[in-house]
Amino acid sequence: MSGVIRHEIWFFFFSLLSGMILLCAYDQLRVLRRLIPHNGFFQSLEDFFFWTGAGIFCFGVSFRGNQGSLRGFSLAALVFGMWLYHRTASFWVVKSERFVFDAVSKKTFFLCRKALKKAWNWVTMRITCKNVDVKR
Repeated sequence: MSGVIRHEIWFFFFSLLSGMILLCAYDQLRVLRRLIPHNGFFQSLEDFFFWTGAGIFCFGVSFRGNQGSLRGFSLAALVFGMWLYHRTASFWVVKSERFVFDAVSKKTFFLCRKALKKAWNWVTMRITCKNVDVKR
């Protein structure tokens, strides 16, 4: 196999992996949106900045791997990588991250509530003891 063909195959798989990475990064944005609800304006703003960055990333992949010339198979590999990730891992990544964040937030909420309750009891005890003049 010639070096040129080997380079083209490597570039195809690198483009495929880049498409998967892009959609994985977008999944992180989706998880953030589920955790912190946004209105339409801020979602549009996030999408604008994300896809602008994604375009720059895709250009960088093309520029670095193919001396700046756009090749149809590299764009097809990017799209195919996104589709492959979406059909295989996307659901499980979003679901598992949501599960982890929900579990962590519930545990954090429980611990904060417990600590605040102890602090509240301590403060109210100090206030009532001073008002009643109870000796300890």
